Amino acid sequence: MNNLKKTSLGLATASGVLLVTLSPASAFEGERRMGMQDKLVPTEMHKPFRAQHENLTEEEREQLREERRAHRDEKRAEMEAFVGLSRDEMRDARKSGQSMGDILAAQGKSEADAEAFLTEQANERVEMLSERHELSTEQVTTLRSRVTNFVQSMLARWFNK
Repeated sequence: MNNLKKTSLGLATASGVLLVTLSPASAFEGERRMGMQDKLVPTEMHKPFRAQHENLTEEEREQLREERRAHRDEKRAEMEAFVGLSRDEMRDARKSGQSMGDILAAQGKSEADAEAFLTEQANERVEMLSERHELSTEQVTTLRSRVTNFVQSMLARWFNK
């Protein structure tokens, strides 16, 4: 069951970390407690993001929540389209003991396909973060430099390496 939680969060990370989690309002509960060493966004970048969030009015926070929900739903749909299964079908397959690699292989997807998908998602996330938080060139470069390690970490979990 513990392995399922990690992989489910890892799967969520493909559509989640690449998706929204910078503020305390994470897309999936427990992600921080998982201790993911290869996060896309370095911990030291979280503090300024949180400070920006704390300075928002309640109305602005609600608007941001709605934007994040819509973005999360969009990323989940992209993940479902890539895999060819619904989120519930993926969860059921994981519960039955299949790895994400097994699920992808059964759907005709290779590790190279997964790498391309994750890289595209990570790069989109970097662009979104850059725009949303008006990141400096140095911060964007830092995030871009982390994409490869992040993707390789995800592939290692998905394909049990």
